[in-house]
Amino acid sequence: MGITETSIIYGIIGAVVASAMWLASPIQSLAAGAARFALHLVLWPFFAPVLLGGAANRGASSDRASKPRPPDLDPRVDRAERRLLDALTSLDGVAEDVLGLEMQRVRELTGSLATMARRIGEMDELLATDEFDAARAERALEALRADAESDNRARRDSVEARLRNIRRLEQMRRALSEDLERAILEIEEISSQIRLLRFADRPEHEVSGLIQDIAATVEGLSEGLLSTR
Repeated sequence: MGITETSIIYGIIGAVVASAMWLASPIQSLAAGAARFALHLVLWPFFAPVLLGGAANRGASSDRASKPRPPDLDPRVDRAERRLLDALTSLDGVAEDVLGLEMQRVRELTGSLATMARRIGEMDELLATDEFDAARAERALEALRADAESDNRARRDSVEARLRNIRRLEQMRRALSEDLERAILEIEEISSQIRLLRFADRPEHEVSGLIQDIAATVEGLSEGLLSTR
């Protein structure tokens, strides 16, 4: 293909992009609109990704609107705390010297859970933004790869790096959510163990020993949560 043919194709594509940018822009004066049209016509390879990104953004917004919201984990944290504290108080005077220490430890543990739940919420908010919208980034990358005529390597590298960051954040979110889910299930198991002690036909010193064993489990769980924060 000669220079003339290439110039004609370049001009046709530029006119399409400039016209689309004109229609997508707010109402403006004729002089300003003409200047912007000429700029878009000549430099359309720089503005085409912006135009495609806007379309991808609208599609991604529709996708996000159709996705169900993830369940709120904060109520589960509150319920787990109440169950564990209720289980401890249900022992009704058994091993009170041990229970007093464990009440504070339980509150510290559930504080760690609440922090994890808030962090997951913050990640969800970030993933809901345009900057961390994986579908939008993938569409923009596909459009750039399909445009073989222009030299957009730097732009492709930028979008690919952004997509890697999005995937990394999604992976971190999944790992943290799994840790929180596992911790809540372990707390529920500990609560049931403590409630069984109420009916254990054992001397108080043995019950105290069992509570201390359970407390060690709670402490280990709490330390594990702190290491993930």
